Amino acid sequence: MTKTEAAYFAGIIDGEGSLRIFEMKQKRPVTGQPYTVAHLRLSVGNTDGPLVHWLREMTGSGAIQFIPIRKDHPNWKSLYQIVWSTGSAGPLLKQMLPYLRLKKRHAEIALDWIELSREMRHHVGGRGRTDRTIPPEIREKRDALLTELKSLNRRGIPLSS
Repeated sequence: MTKTEAAYFAGIIDGEGSLRIFEMKQKRPVTGQPYTVAHLRLSVGNTDGPLVHWLREMTGSGAIQFIPIRKDHPNWKSLYQIVWSTGSAGPLLKQMLPYLRLKKRHAEIALDWIELSREMRHHVGGRGRTDRTIPPEIREKRDALLTELKSLNRRGIPLSS
């Protein structure tokens, strides 16, 4: 991706993008023991299909989803969405970071999250799918990042400026 493309992509992320970390509760197949999996997700939704396909072509990654018109909203347009997960989002965020304005802090949190995920895998020996072997300081950092990103993504008027 060229610097110009990275700047343009950053503008699209600032205006149309979403960057979030979400957690899913799961159970181990054999023991039924519950555990939490956290995922980072960078996405852009737009009614302009060619734009979304161009983003896929330019980045060389991302999964495109087509969301048809909803029957209860016949005047709405169909939506195209491209999604990048943790592995592919990291390098893209690094390239866009100097150009982001509105979502710069979101991207910084995401990059910190990715680095922390690497540390977690080192401690739990694998993909980090359990809380019980993660050192408390890493768990605290992870929770703080998750809380801050949720706060940044909250809808409505900010309580403080």
